[in-house]
Amino acid sequence: MGMRMACFVSGTRIATVDGPRPVETLRPGDGVLTRWGGPRPIRWVGRRAVDPPYHPWPNRVRPIRIAQYALSPDVPACPVLVAPGQAICLDLADHDVTVIVPCGLLVNDRGIAQIDIGTVTYWAVELDTHDVIIAEGLFVESYLDCGKRDNFELNGGPLRLFADFAPPQSAVPWALSGCLPLVLNGPMLHSARRLVSSETPAENRAAALG
Repeated sequence: MGMRMACFVSGTRIATVDGPRPVETLRPGDGVLTRWGGPRPIRWVGRRAVDPPYHPWPNRVRPIRIAQYALSPDVPACPVLVAPGQAICLDLADHDVTVIVPCGLLVNDRGIAQIDIGTVTYWAVELDTHDVIIAEGLFVESYLDCGKRDNFELNGGPLRLFADFAPPQSAVPWALSGCLPLVLNGPMLHSARRLVSSETPAENRAAALG
């Protein structure tokens, strides 16, 4: 399949000019905050409900849970549920580069896990161009259109029968139109995995409390 959609489960709060708002309340024209460029308007919001137990490839649609404080003493601010292909923004000091990495490739036995919670609704947030937005304090990519809007309702055309939110097999669209390099394999993926596995959420929480 190889396509990927940047999307969040209902209830995930996105940083906006009016404060954090659940993703399902966002509409085109609303202003969201970005990591470097300040507020930007939303161009399009997509939605898709999926039921993993009845999907032919359940792992392509089961959500990834990023535990509270999984990445640092204050990030994310609460547990975050995203699609396996949703990429997060990471600063890889050993490579002196900032990249985005699909969460499905970062699953570990600490703070990032794929779970089954039954039916979930995913939401995609697209800006005029690809960017890094903020979900519960976590830096994440906005939706990048790779010609696969048919994974979502409100796409202006037919709906794909079985949604596919798995990590992609090719980073070419992100090399052409992405705001940051997309990492799918190799030494930088190993570095990203080490980074997110370096401390447990409990250790990060203890550090925050002093």
